[in-house]
Amino acid sequence: MNELTNPALERLKAGEVSLGVGIRISGSSAVALTMAIAGFDWLFIDLEHGSLSVETCANLSAAALGAGIAPLVRVPQGQNWMVTRVLEGGATGVVMPDVRSVEEAREFVDHVKYPPLGRRNAGGPPVHTGFTGRSHADLATMYNKTTLAVVMLERPETIAMADDIAALDGVDVLMVGCGDLTAELGIAGRRA
Repeated sequence: MNELTNPALERLKAGEVSLGVGIRISGSSAVALTMAIAGFDWLFIDLEHGSLSVETCANLSAAALGAGIAPLVRVPQGQNWMVTRVLEGGATGVVMPDVRSVEEAREFVDHVKYPPLGRRNAGGPPVHTGFTGRSHADLATMYNKTTLAVVMLERPETIAMADDIAALDGVDVLMVGCGDLTAELGIAGRRA
């Protein structure tokens, strides 16, 4: 594994549907292989609403990379300090829930992307390339091309900012958190 690819991002860029599944409680690396065999493009590892540790997340991420699917990790709201940890552990995308402003989205991107898109700092040789050494410039280029920065919008006032947030360099995907949004709107659990 010398070059990093992100099947989820590649499908999105091609205008195709990208499918994945969420993991909250199972730490078995067999989940990644099973999801790859089932034809999924990504594995959504949930550190916000689950009991998984950062170490388990790294194991699941490495298994997903080996299986050829993208490990995406949702960190808890506002916990930008976790972004680098999950990316260094193998994630190829990070989901930040309940982003409440353009400024919060910008700060999140700063943790996900390397300059010139962000301010992410460099670690040692990454799991993404089989721990082979690369120059900082090569890693920055590779990660900026393949790492998804996903901003979750979960409040009416941030839905109103969607265009401004989407326009930020480095934001790749906007995701609507329907459960929390409908609760904020006072219509949680209603069926159409």
